[in-house]
Amino acid sequence: MDNEPEILARLAANHLFLAQFEPLRAIIHALRAKDPELALTVLQTIVAHSGQFENVLWSSSCASPSLLTYLVTLELLQFDNASSVWSFDREKL
Repeated sequence: MDNEPEILARLAANHLFLAQFEPLRAIIHALRAKDPELALTVLQTIVAHSGQFENVLWSSSCASPSLLTYLVTLELLQFDNASSVWSFDREKL
């Protein structure tokens, strides 16, 4: 499927706006296997915006932008090149 990364990215956006972190995480893992750069970009975008997006339906499992940012940062650190992108030290986090 040529458009599978695009579909996965749309699913990631859907789970983001429903504040469903575990499904978002699963989609990011699947996307990472298909298009690692796109998966990295999705995570970086969430962190860069501090998890603050309009119209997110916050849930009990992901109740705030700060929690979302924290959880996404943990996922971002799973990438081999994550610390080199923004020059933060993995040990300090």
